[in-house]
Amino acid sequence: MIVIMLMFAFAKLDKDPELEKKALALPLLLKAQKNNRVFKNAVRRWFPENDPRLEIFDNAAAVQGCLHIHKQYCADTAGDCVSCLLVNSAL
Repeated sequence: MIVIMLMFAFAKLDKDPELEKKALALPLLLKAQKNNRVFKNAVRRWFPENDPRLEIFDNAAAVQGCLHIHKQYCADTAGDCVSCLLVNSAL
Protein backbone atom coordinates (compact mmCIF):
# COMPACT_ATOMS: atom_id res chain seq x y z
CA MET A 1 0.00 0.00 0.00
CA ILE A 2 2.88 2.36 0.72
CA VAL A 3 4.16 2.10 -2.85
CA ILE A 4 0.66 2.81 -4.16
CA MET A 5 0.34 5.91 -2.00
CA LEU A 6 3.76 7.08 -3.18
CA MET A 7 2.65 6.53 -6.77
CA PHE A 8 -0.50 8.55 -6.10
CA ALA A 9 1.50 11.38 -4.49
CA PHE A 10 3.91 11.43 -7.43
CA ALA A 11 0.99 11.58 -9.88
CA LYS A 12 -0.50 14.51 -7.95
CA LEU A 13 2.80 16.40 -7.88
CA ASP A 14 3.49 15.63 -11.53
CA LYS A 15 -0.10 16.60 -12.46
CA ASP A 16 -0.63 13.24 -14.17
CA PRO A 17 -4.37 12.42 -13.91
CA GLU A 18 -4.00 9.11 -15.74
CA LEU A 19 -1.39 7.82 -13.27
CA GLU A 20 -3.47 9.21 -10.41
CA LYS A 21 -6.51 7.23 -11.61
CA LYS A 22 -4.44 4.05 -11.91
CA ALA A 23 -2.98 4.50 -8.43
CA LEU A 24 -6.46 4.88 -6.95
CA ALA A 25 -7.69 1.74 -8.74
CA LEU A 26 -4.82 -0.50 -7.64
CA PRO A 27 -6.00 -1.21 -4.06
CA LEU A 28 -9.28 -2.50 -5.47
CA LEU A 29 -7.41 -4.85 -7.79
CA LEU A 30 -4.87 -6.20 -5.31
CA LYS A 31 -5.71 -9.40 -3.48
CA ALA A 32 -6.25 -8.88 0.25
CA GLN A 33 -3.52 -9.90 2.68
CA LYS A 34 -5.57 -11.28 5.57
CA ASN A 35 -2.68 -12.44 7.76
CA ASN A 36 -2.55 -9.15 9.70
CA ARG A 37 -3.13 -9.70 13.45
CA VAL A 38 -5.16 -6.50 13.85
CA PHE A 39 -7.35 -7.44 10.88
CA LYS A 40 -7.96 -10.95 12.24
CA ASN A 41 -8.91 -9.61 15.69
CA ALA A 42 -11.25 -6.97 14.24
CA VAL A 43 -13.04 -9.46 12.00
CA ARG A 44 -13.36 -11.93 14.88
CA ARG A 45 -14.93 -9.22 17.05
CA TRP A 46 -17.26 -7.79 14.38
CA PHE A 47 -18.53 -10.90 12.57
CA PRO A 48 -19.61 -14.42 13.52
CA GLU A 49 -17.38 -17.23 12.27
CA ASN A 50 -17.91 -18.10 8.58
CA ASP A 51 -20.17 -15.08 8.06
CA PRO A 52 -20.81 -14.59 4.30
CA ARG A 53 -20.23 -10.84 4.74
CA LEU A 54 -16.53 -11.60 5.25
CA GLU A 55 -16.29 -11.88 1.47
CA ILE A 56 -16.24 -8.07 1.29
CA PHE A 57 -12.62 -8.23 2.46
CA ASP A 58 -11.38 -9.63 -0.84
CA ASN A 59 -9.17 -6.70 -1.85
CA ALA A 60 -6.48 -4.55 -0.28
CA ALA A 61 -8.74 -1.48 -0.09
CA ALA A 62 -11.33 -3.29 2.04
CA VAL A 63 -8.71 -4.66 4.44
CA GLN A 64 -7.10 -1.22 4.70
CA GLY A 65 -10.53 0.24 5.47
CA CYS A 66 -11.02 -2.37 8.19
CA LEU A 67 -7.67 -1.45 9.74
CA HIS A 68 -8.57 2.24 9.64
CA ILE A 69 -11.96 1.70 11.31
CA HIS A 70 -10.35 -0.50 13.96
CA LYS A 71 -7.71 2.14 14.70
CA GLN A 72 -10.24 4.99 14.82
CA TYR A 73 -12.84 3.24 16.97
CA CYS A 74 -11.71 -0.03 18.56
CA ALA A 75 -8.17 0.94 19.51
CA ASP A 76 -9.35 4.25 20.99
CA THR A 77 -11.81 2.46 23.30
CA ALA A 78 -9.38 -0.37 24.16
CA GLY A 79 -11.82 -2.90 22.69
CA ASP A 80 -14.68 -1.80 24.95
CA CYS A 81 -17.56 -2.22 22.50
CA VAL A 82 -20.09 -0.71 24.92
CA SER A 83 -18.31 2.65 24.82
CA CYS A 84 -17.55 2.47 21.08
CA LEU A 85 -18.42 5.66 19.23
CA LEU A 86 -19.29 3.73 16.08
CA VAL A 87 -21.66 1.33 17.84
CA ASN A 88 -23.32 4.15 19.77
CA SER A 89 -23.75 6.28 16.64
CA ALA A 90 -25.75 3.46 15.02
CA LEU A 91 -28.27 3.33 17.88
